[in-house]
Amino acid sequence: MNHKNISSCMPYIEVDQSGKIEDLRQNTVVSFSNDTFLSVYLDRRIKRQIFFKYRPHVRQIVQKMFSICLYYLLEQHIAKKNAVIICKEYPGWEDFIKKELYRLLNKEFDDTVQFRSIGKKSKAHEIAILTNRQVLKSMKTLRKQDILKYLK
Repeated sequence: MNHKNISSCMPYIEVDQSGKIEDLRQNTVVSFSNDTFLSVYLDRRIKRQIFFKYRPHVRQIVQKMFSICLYYLLEQHIAKKNAVIICKEYPGWEDFIKKELYRLLNKEFDDTVQFRSIGKKSKAHEIAILTNRQVLKSMKTLRKQDILKYLK
């Protein structure tokens, strides 16, 4: 199923990230947009604390933390009737991230979650950038315990 087919046959949500999880100098914002928008914010200091303590013990920590951010972003908004198009932030890790997200959501979806290049003109990209620059306020600020609760 390609991007055009998704948008024409069902409502969809676009997801983008500003500030990579692994960049410990920057805050991370993951946002979505469709007819509404939402963003979650992860402070760089919390990322540093988690990385320095858990990196030696948790495999694929970057992809898992990204999946956890996606979970908090989408938990109340994902449904079988909505397609979710996530910008390709971690090429080659899409299946892993999708499995982690499904595990966290405790749901299984067929092709409702897909990874595509969204581009800088996407509303989700704009929301993520503006939130990271603190022009917009994030809807949820993740705490250390929010991440650690699901980091395995």
